[in-house]
Amino acid sequence: FVFVFVLWQCSTPDGSGKLERALRAAGNNRPELEKVLAHYAAQPEDSLKWRAACFLIENMPGHYTVESDVLQAFRKRADRDAAPYFSRKAFDVLISSIPEFNAGARKVEDVQHITADYLIRHIDASFELYGRFPWYEEVPLEDFFRYVLPYRIGCERLDLWRDSIKPALPDRFRIASDIQYDCKEARKYLELGCDLNLHFTDTLVDQLYQKIANECRYLNMKHLLRDRVAGIPSVLDYFPHYPNRNGLHYWIADMDARKRNPYIEGAAKSKPAKVFRETFESHEVPVPAEGEYIPELFLNPFLEDVTDEYLYAADVHVPAAFALEGKPRHAYLCVFNNLDWRPTAIGTWENGKARFEKMGKGIVYLPVYYEGDKKRAFHYPFVLNVSGELEFLEPDTTDRFALRLERKYPYDGIQYSFSEALTDAAIVASNTTAEMDFDTVAFLPSENHYYLSVSLPDTLPAFRYWQVRASANIYFAETFFYDSAGIKVLPDSVFIGTYAFDGNILTNDLCPRVAVGFREPVRISRIVCLPRSDGNGVYPENVYELFYFAAGGWQSLGRKKAEDYFLDYENIPRGGLYWLRNLTTGVEERIFTYRNGMIRFW
Repeated sequence: FVFVFVLWQCSTPDGSGKLERALRAAGNNRPELEKVLAHYAAQPEDSLKWRAACFLIENMPGHYTVESDVLQAFRKRADRDAAPYFSRKAFDVLISSIPEFNAGARKVEDVQHITADYLIRHIDASFELYGRFPWYEEVPLEDFFRYVLPYRIGCERLDLWRDSIKPALPDRFRIASDIQYDCKEARKYLELGCDLNLHFTDTLVDQLYQKIANECRYLNMKHLLRDRVAGIPSVLDYFPHYPNRNGLHYWIADMDARKRNPYIEGAAKSKPAKVFRETFESHEVPVPAEGEYIPELFLNPFLEDVTDEYLYAADVHVPAAFALEGKPRHAYLCVFNNLDWRPTAIGTWENGKARFEKMGKGIVYLPVYYEGDKKRAFHYPFVLNVSGELEFLEPDTTDRFALRLERKYPYDGIQYSFSEALTDAAIVASNTTAEMDFDTVAFLPSENHYYLSVSLPDTLPAFRYWQVRASANIYFAETFFYDSAGIKVLPDSVFIGTYAFDGNILTNDLCPRVAVGFREPVRISRIVCLPRSDGNGVYPENVYELFYFAAGGWQSLGRKKAEDYFLDYENIPRGGLYWLRNLTTGVEERIFTYRNGMIRFW
C-alpha cells in the first residue's frame, strides 16, 4: 500500500499537490477514491486507466449535482416519460443549468459522494469507446482525457450514461476510408439510436424542454452531451459578452489536434474580446484579498482562456490617467453590452500600468478597477486597433461640432436591402378608385436610407386616394402622410397594407403596394415610408438623450423629443465616445465614434 501511495504521489502532473488536495477534500469519502486508484495501480496493463483516474479525481473538487424540490419534481416527470433515454438525460443536463432552478439549490459535491464502483465503471466504459473507432488514431491521449473522459456535462445527476447509449457506425462509413479518421465527419454517420429533437409526452416537461433547448447555451450543451456519448472530442466555448451587440454566445468546437478553431459557429458577425472554454479540468483563479470584489466570471476554475485559438490577439498595457482610490490589486477591461460596461478580462498592475493578455482587436474597451463592488474608470475608453495600438477616446471640450443623428444602432446588410427595395417606388393619387385614373405625382428618393421621405409640390391638387407602388413585393413597415400644414393625417380606409398603418414599426406588410383612402380629398405635402427594420432609428415623439464619456463617466448633452426622423445636436466635444439613448422604448443601443464625417458604431 505504501508503494502504491508513493506511486500516486510521484506520478501526478504537479508532483502530488492537486491529487492530495482532492483526496483531502473528499473527507469521509476518501476511501472510495483511494479504492479507484488502488484498483488500477494493481495491474500494469491498466496504467492509462490509472492516469485517467488521477485526472478525474484531481479535477473533481468543485463539480457537483444540484438538488432542489423544483428540480426533483421535473426530474420525476421526465423519468416517467416515454421519451428515449438521451432526451431524458439531456433534459436533466439542461434544467440543472438554469439559474432560476439552481439558485439556492443544495450542492452534492462529487468528491464527497461519488462511489468507486461508479468511477471504475465509467472509466472502463470510456476506454472501451477509446479503442472502438478508427478516428482515435488521430486523438492524443491528453485530448481524450480532457474532452471525452469526463463523466458530467454540467451539474446534472450522475448515472451510468455510457452504459445506456451505445454509439455505432454503419458499415458504409468504414468503407469510406477517406473520412473514417475524421471525428467531425464521423458525427454525421454515428448512430445513437434516438433523435436529438424528440418531444416528451408530458406537456409541461416538453414545453420547458423545447423552450430552453434552442437557446445557444443549452442547445450546445445538448450537442456536447451527444459528442461525449459518441466519444467525439469537442468542447463548449463561449464569450460572456458580445463587444458589438447585446448578449453572449456559446458554440461547440471540435478538438482536432491537427488544426486550430478560427470559426465561431452561429456568430458570423461577432467580434469577440475574449473566448473562454468550459472544461472539466480546473485552473488557477485569483484569490480575493480581504474585502476585495472580483466578478464571478474570473473566479470560475473551470474556464480556460482560449482567445488565441481564435484571434490574432494582443497584450495590452494601460496606464492610470485618473486618480486611483486605494491600491487596487486587479484591473479589468470592459466591453459595452446590454447598456452597461461588462468586465471581460482581468489584469494585474505592473509599474503603474494594468497588464492584460490576449485581447481581441477592433474593439472599444473601458479600463476599470473596483472600489467595493462599484466600477471606477482609470482611463478613457480606447479602441484596440488591428495593429495592437491603443487609441484613447478623450473628448476635446475646446473643439466642438454639430451632428445629425438618425440611428442608435448599426444598420446591417439585410436592413439595407429592405430599404433599397423601396427606392424609386412611385407615389400615385386619384379621386376615384378606378385604376386608370391614378396619376404618378412623385417617386421615393433613389438613395437608400433609414427612412424614405418625399416632399410634394405646393401646386399639387388634393386627392382622396393614395398609393405607394413598387415594382415587386417589398416590405412596408410604416407609411405616413402629412397635410399642407405639415401635420400627420391618418387615412380613413386602408385597402392594402394593414400593418403599414398600424403605428408599429416592427410589423410589416409584404406586398407590391399600399393603398389608402380619405373621406375627402386631402392636399398632401410629404410622404414618409419606413422600410422593414429593427426599430432602432429616430422616430417622432420618442425622447432621446445623447451622452459622451468624460473623466467622470457618461455626461449628458441634453434630452430631446424627436419631431422628425432625425435629431440635431450641437456643441459635441470632438474625439470622444458617444451614446444615443432612446428613453421611450427599446434596448438595442450602441456606442459610437465620429471621424472624418462618418459615424461608426462599436
